[in-house]
Amino acid sequence: MSRKEAFKFFKTIDEKESTISLIDCALNEFTSSVVLNVNDSNVSSMDHFLKEKFPVQFNTTEEFFVLRGALSDDAVKFLYFNALLSWPTESCSRSHLSCIPENKIDWLDNFLAKSYSRQSALEQLRWITLGYHYDWTNKTYPEECYSPFPEDASKLFQSISSVIAAFLPSIQKGSPLTAANRYSNFVPQAAIVNYYRKKTTMGFHVDAAEPNRLAPLISVSLGRPCIFLLEASENIPGPQLPHEGAAGVLDESTGNTILPIILHHGDVLISGGSSRLAYHAVPKLLCWDMKTQLPSDLLSDLSNNFIQAHPLGNALSKSEVQSSLEAYVHSTRVNMNVRQVTES
Repeated sequence: MSRKEAFKFFKTIDEKESTISLIDCALNEFTSSVVLNVNDSNVSSMDHFLKEKFPVQFNTTEEFFVLRGALSDDAVKFLYFNALLSWPTESCSRSHLSCIPENKIDWLDNFLAKSYSRQSALEQLRWITLGYHYDWTNKTYPEECYSPFPEDASKLFQSISSVIAAFLPSIQKGSPLTAANRYSNFVPQAAIVNYYRKKTTMGFHVDAAEPNRLAPLISVSLGRPCIFLLEASENIPGPQLPHEGAAGVLDESTGNTILPIILHHGDVLISGGSSRLAYHAVPKLLCWDMKTQLPSDLLSDLSNNFIQAHPLGNALSKSEVQSSLEAYVHSTRVNMNVRQVTES
């Protein structure tokens, strides 16, 4: 089965609970799993970014780690607030929109007036970049296209990489993992925040534009779950995968296994080693039970932040603001992936 065929298969796969469970169970056979207690990692800066305990699925050969539901409520609120209400209009970001409101007040007005319509800038937004701004045409990071990386976001992602650095010695026995200092010294320099709406997908590609390809790539997921496809560097023996057919589970051009991974709200995916330069794709968004997975006060807090940022906040209806935000959050996957560009 080719990448194209695997992508098409998962794009059209049904969302029955049994199908999703089959994908999750298959991944269990390709990975090891532990419950990570961050208090054992001696990394003090991450206490409000990550939960105290969470499961980690990992494969040492491919060197990828999936931190399941690891983001704390504080981290979720921080990321949602900035991704929806702050970063899109700040000078530190760039986007594909030519008509994006130039300041936060206009952005808030635009969202509230045209919420959940095709005319809303937030509805049309598909990505923003932070730090080094990626040149999509030439596939480079021009030195002159740099903005300071948001400090709090940098701390969040450094906390995640530090946890992995502390975790590596316990699993590194005989495995060819990247040196732990690639994680402990990770410097967030560039980010792409993707806004997956409705039936948005992302085709197979490799993130290879960064001069520094040894530092890990860290990706966090908020909102709707998705099916993430990762092509391994080899044929990995394992159970039958959902896309197995006459051609088997392999990419027919390389003989490599294509692994489907369900990424849920609050998950963190860290790619190092072979997986750092692996082909990957997002063929499908899935439905989700938002109310059981979001912090109970997230929408209320987001609405309050929205109103406080608006000069006419007292005149706004909180219920209207919250309803608009809820509709957007429920139908959207927000994915922020961060990488180190240089060796600095």
